[in-house]
Amino acid sequence: MILRIIIFSLVAYIFFLIPRNFLSLQLNYEELKKFYEKDLRVEKIKFEDTGLGKIKITAEGKKLKCYTIKNNKVFLVDENGEIFGYLHENKREFLPIIVANSKEDRKELIEILDKISGINLAKYISQLSKFSKDEYKIILIDGVKLKIKSDIDLEKFKIAEKLYLEMKEAKKIDYIDLRFNDYIIKYLGDDEWKKKRLWK
Repeated sequence: MILRIIIFSLVAYIFFLIPRNFLSLQLNYEELKKFYEKDLRVEKIKFEDTGLGKIKITAEGKKLKCYTIKNNKVFLVDENGEIFGYLHENKREFLPIIVANSKEDRKELIEILDKISGINLAKYISQLSKFSKDEYKIILIDGVKLKIKSDIDLEKFKIAEKLYLEMKEAKKIDYIDLRFNDYIIKYLGDDEWKKKRLWK
């Protein structure tokens, strides 16, 4: 995708130069490199003159980590929390949406995603947001919410995964709260919640 965008804009650039410098068309590869590296979608790019009027272009686009919503539009986010494009500029993937107001908040949320990327629960995540200084909410694809803190360890996530997979069939879960030593499960429609002690 990114290489196609670069080639189209490079062709337009060359055609812009041809009428002015038809007999002495020369491309400044360093200038072109600087120009394309300013594009947020480009991770790195290299131009090589291979002779006989041919140019070799090696380009690498940013890798999509997740999505974010800003001003009612969906944007692409890389592993550093940087917004680098619009949803329509990339092939759609099943990745979570992070709700954050700043790059720093996006980075925090991405760190949480990275922490749990190795367990099956990560596949069920639809959305992740920060709702207070050190408290976060994960929404799974069926609407179940997980309330967590940033220092949550992987073992606690594994327990949450087990609880979710075992209990979702019996009753509709509203949320599982993992912010404390105990875990709390609240079912939809229930006035009471179920509390259990975490086992080591």
